Amino acid sequence: MDFSHPYGKPTKELKKKTSSTNTATVLFFCHSITKTNVPIKISSTFVLNNDGTFRTAEWLDDDTRIIFPVTESSITRTANLAPHVLVDKFKTYSPDTNALYDFFFERLDQWIAQADSKVATFLTIIKNTLQDEHLIENIAKSLYDNPIVENLTVSYKTDKGDTKSIDLSDVFLEFTIEQFNGLIDKSVTNYTELHQSYIDFVEL
Repeated sequence: MDFSHPYGKPTKELKKKTSSTNTATVLFFCHSITKTNVPIKISSTFVLNNDGTFRTAEWLDDDTRIIFPVTESSITRTANLAPHVLVDKFKTYSPDTNALYDFFFERLDQWIAQADSKVATFLTIIKNTLQDEHLIENIAKSLYDNPIVENLTVSYKTDKGDTKSIDLSDVFLEFTIEQFNGLIDKSVTNYTELHQSYIDFVEL
C-alpha cells in the first residue's frame, strides 16, 4: 500500500508526486490506494432490477492503482483486522473465512441508507454481487478454463497440461459496473461521486 490520507481534520483531497513518473495522484480523505499485480477487476452489468448480474473478471495490469474507502481501524488493520468498507481482499467477502462478514455488510448497508440514489444503486449492485453464492465459481470460470474450486482456492490446467492452483484469499477486488448512469463504465476507483458520498457518510 503506497499511502493513505491520515484521519483527523478532513480535507477533500491529497496529491502526491511519485518519484518515478513525477505525476500526481489524487487521494480523497478517508481513502487509500494500493498498487499490486494480483487484484481482480469485476465487471457487473447494470440491469433494471439492480441484481448485480456478473459479467466478467480479469486480472488487472501490473502497476494498476486502486483507490478505495477505508476506516481508521481498517487502514492499520487494528481492531481484530477490521475490514475496509468496500474494496478488500477476497476473504473479507466469504462468510466461511471471515468472522467480520456480517459487520462488513451492516456497515455497507448504513452507507447505502445515507447515500443519494445513484451512489446507493451502485453500492447495492456491488453488494448483491458479493452476496451471490456463485461468485467464486463465476470468477474462476471467467479467469480459467474448466477450473476446480475449493473454498477460495482455484485449480486449473495450463496450456502445457500441468495443474496449478491459486489461492484467491488475499487478492484485492476492484469493481466496475458497465454503462452505469448512461454509457459510462464506473469503477470504485474512478467514481468521484462515490468518494464524496463516503466522505459525507463519515462526517455525519
